[in-house]
Amino acid sequence: MNSERRLQSDITEVLLAEVAGSVPDRLLNDILTSTSRTRPLPRWLALLKEPPMRIHHRVAVGSPTARLVWVLALVLGLVLATAGVVAVGASRLPGPPAPPPFGLATNGSMYYADNGDIYRADPDGSNPVPIVTGPTTDRFPGLSRDGTKMIFLRGEDGQALDAILATADGTVIKDLGPISDWFDFSPDDSLLAYCCDGGTIGTMTLDGDRTPLDLGDLQPMYLVMWRPIAGSELIFLAHPKAGSLDVGLYAIAPDGTGLRPIGALDVPEVDGQNSVAFGSLQLSTDGVTAAYWNWEQDATTGVMGPRLHLRDLDTGEELDVPFAPDRHGVTPQISPDGKWVVFEDDSVTTPGRSALFYAPIDGAVPAREIGPAFDYTWREGFSFLPDGTKVLLVFYPTDIHPSVILDVNGGEPVELADVSEGRTWQRKP
Repeated sequence: MNSERRLQSDITEVLLAEVAGSVPDRLLNDILTSTSRTRPLPRWLALLKEPPMRIHHRVAVGSPTARLVWVLALVLGLVLATAGVVAVGASRLPGPPAPPPFGLATNGSMYYADNGDIYRADPDGSNPVPIVTGPTTDRFPGLSRDGTKMIFLRGEDGQALDAILATADGTVIKDLGPISDWFDFSPDDSLLAYCCDGGTIGTMTLDGDRTPLDLGDLQPMYLVMWRPIAGSELIFLAHPKAGSLDVGLYAIAPDGTGLRPIGALDVPEVDGQNSVAFGSLQLSTDGVTAAYWNWEQDATTGVMGPRLHLRDLDTGEELDVPFAPDRHGVTPQISPDGKWVVFEDDSVTTPGRSALFYAPIDGAVPAREIGPAFDYTWREGFSFLPDGTKVLLVFYPTDIHPSVILDVNGGEPVELADVSEGRTWQRKP
């Protein structure tokens, strides 16, 4: 990958460009100032799960006095009893199989918001149908791990947004109340983690009852995630104290015990130059590793630039990045099975452009470029679909470059129609 680095970050990261080895201080400062004024939006990767409901049937048989009536009643009773047994048996049968909470799943329906309504479409975006309509402005749908529930946000720009719980067909169940920065659902989907209402993180039931956690002097920053697989810890970013610009990665048990740092702090400034810490933070699906990128000073050359990181969630140890030995790139996205990674770096095939690169996370083979090369200022985001073989690449403005679905194994990108926001896919067995 060449030495002229041009890369981007969106709402929770920073769009950065390095031309001839450096970035104008004014450009980076302007970007950081703008980003600091923009509230990050929830990522909605995993949502609600409801246990199957069982309806028990009971059949009563009377006691007639006449023989004929008794015989007829007995026959009828046997028929009804048989039907009752069938009904009871049917009611006790398990529901449709659900995908595992972590790992690969089949790509189900695509959900998205457009012009204040929620739509459901086929996995390739065709045949869209509005499922939540009306005078309210509804945005950013997300599907449960088992695909039966949905949460979307309701409200106008500049106002507090409410989290609305609904079925996957759009039937509203409950308004869970206003949100601040972030939600994430526990591995069994029985609780939500939230940030940063009241200056802290906490957990919430699906009825909207909140339990804030005591973080001491820590000042949480817009993000909290359940640690896979058991959900024994919440992972979050925070300043070590009020007024500090340093950033740290921390863990705490859902009941508020066991608060601990995960490795060293990152600093926001190096030799008078701005830096970015823990951009695009992701957790591996086995709960062992955190992946992220920093805009930081190279320890060898002293040059500021984007660098990829892996960190052990137990020890806080910085790990090698075998899929990118030079560590150069941004926005590492781990596949649902935890075996592959997609990240952005300079295009090899089209100098002066950026591109996505796909590689095994263990670096067994070199990363290869996938999809079209693009101007980094167009790229809004990218992520794996549930089956791990497709990647959504979102551009803005779409009249310059439509968003696409890429197949990691090659082939032509599938162009998607222009929608307002929030494409996500239902996980299916």
